[in-house]
Amino acid sequence: MYLEDVPGCLVLESGTGSGSLTTSLARAVAPTGHVHTFDFHEQRAGSARDDFERTGLSSLISVRVRDIQGGGFPNEFAGLADAVFLDLPQPWLAIPSAEKMLK
Repeated sequence: MYLEDVPGCLVLESGTGSGSLTTSLARAVAPTGHVHTFDFHEQRAGSARDDFERTGLSSLISVRVRDIQGGGFPNEFAGLADAVFLDLPQPWLAIPSAEKMLK
């Protein structure tokens, strides 16, 4: 709620996990926004992707495999994100990259 995501927002999330938070974020930014979520674990990302497709949210959510702590967010999102959520063991490692992604 503190992210103040509204329809049309672009959100970056790291640490997809089960996809529970991702689902809530997608519903907040629907119908015109998008959530880009990243997880370093291929199997977990694949499972979440399948769940989003099954629940009809795949048009609002993109899932990628990436180590955000080690490599940061992709530069293609620099200056475009309305919000960044870091659900990581060491989130401070991703703060420099997250800062560059925010509008």
